[in-house]
Amino acid sequence: LKRPLRITELDLEGWKTDGHDPCLLGSLLLRCPSLTRLSLARTGLTDDVICSLSSCIKYLQESSGGQFVKLDLHGNKLSHEGCEALAQNFFPDASVQQKVLASQGTAQSKPYFLDLSQNMLIGDAGAA
Repeated sequence: LKRPLRITELDLEGWKTDGHDPCLLGSLLLRCPSLTRLSLARTGLTDDVICSLSSCIKYLQESSGGQFVKLDLHGNKLSHEGCEALAQNFFPDASVQQKVLASQGTAQSKPYFLDLSQNMLIGDAGAA
């Protein structure tokens, strides 16, 4: 069994996957349960790849207790379908947010940042 990586930020902007192997990327993400920020900007990701990775995104959100706060996917090839799958798995459930707030002793919710700008299939209006 491989040990988890203690990475909190991962910037893979510009890494060209050509959409061939989402399993490799998914395996890497699953080994980083402490991730709080991830950039996959300008990597050529498509809806198919993002839909495959959405369960990894949900795992990161749940394993971090809602601490996974920034996901940058600008400049890819996503449509509304990929964006919807991401949004459903990136933004934590209200119950997870309440547990985090209670453990921190605060009543203010944490801002989450999902950058979907420059995805030509959805446009920029409301994407950032």
